Amino acid sequence: MPLLSFNLQKQLQSEWCWAAVSASISKHYDPETTWCQCKLATRLTRSKKNANKDCCAHPYTRDLAHTCNQGQYLDRALRLVGRLAAASDPVGPGGGGSDPVGPDVN
Repeated sequence: MPLLSFNLQKQLQSEWCWAAVSASISKHYDPETTWCQCKLATRLTRSKKNANKDCCAHPYTRDLAHTCNQGQYLDRALRLVGRLAAASDPVGPGGGGSDPVGPDVN
């Protein structure tokens, strides 16, 4: 399986490794993408209770940090940016798939 060489963004919050990887991959494939770490966090940490929160807001308050700085599954973030290969898509040597395969390390 070929390795993907790209610039990995530094995660902006302590729990945003999934956002850094997803935003970086999105930027690699589409340099004009509007996806960034805080937009991903806004979308994936939204709930009925905090539907109006914006993880890109300034100043970044303690309440906002508590709401936004959450771990998420990498596959959800990659799906959101349109870079998750379906389980039936070919991956691996000779598979021909172009989307990256990311390990989930817990």
